[in-house]
Amino acid sequence: MTDSIEQLQFIEKKLDQLTEAVIKLSKDIHDIDTQNKEAIEAVKNEIVSQVSTNRLRLQRHVTTSSTETIQQTEALWQLYPQLDTPGPIMPPSGNFAMDPRTLLHLSSLIKETRPKVILELGGGASTIWMGYLTEAFGTKIITVDHLKEYRNITEGYVRRHNFNKRIECRLAPLENVAVSGHEFLWYSQSSFSDVTDIDILLIDGPPQATGESARYPAFPTLRESLSPQALVLLDDTHRKTEQEILERWSSEAPGYETRDRGVSRLAVLQKRRNEL
Repeated sequence: MTDSIEQLQFIEKKLDQLTEAVIKLSKDIHDIDTQNKEAIEAVKNEIVSQVSTNRLRLQRHVTTSSTETIQQTEALWQLYPQLDTPGPIMPPSGNFAMDPRTLLHLSSLIKETRPKVILELGGGASTIWMGYLTEAFGTKIITVDHLKEYRNITEGYVRRHNFNKRIECRLAPLENVAVSGHEFLWYSQSSFSDVTDIDILLIDGPPQATGESARYPAFPTLRESLSPQALVLLDDTHRKTEQEILERWSSEAPGYETRDRGVSRLAVLQKRRNEL
């Protein structure tokens, strides 16, 4: 009899323990379910937020791209009629080459300046466009590239469009130069040291990847080779680096001023009228 009672007590104890375990397990399951619901809700809210944000970004991108396409198309419609003697197919514009709106801006500056000498740092499509746009002025154009591959491509365009007599393509490998107390990797100056009285200095190189503020040396180095009415044109000023270069030039040469901001990716630096 005593053994039976003890066995019953043992069983009752185990049942109590099992009941407690079941209650605890039920509570844990409830807690986990609640946490999962909260986590799922948080993920859902994040997805909704990201979708909304990306939708707005996409809308802005589409609007900006559409506006950009319209502007570039308008520029092309204005640009091509300026070619008095249409020749072979023109080099492609855009991407690493100048876009049509920038070329149209360049065209207006050429008409204004009627340059006799243009020095271009970084040739390409712009070289050929300048060849056509300066036909009436007999302009001498010297274009410089740091790699033989690039120089050869531009030289091929020049031959194809029969500009050999007015456009000279030169190779100027990059080398270390000291400018304003800093070291830069820039064009070998011996390649164009003979070029003087520059009416337009067009700066579209070296490429950004060649070094920090890669195009900064151009103006300080060539300033004394500019004609009194010269225009210094810096391309790609939609980029922060080029904007900083332009501001630095302006602060270091108070006799010069910038103009035509926002017209295209081309920034214009010229002598102040009272300095001429």
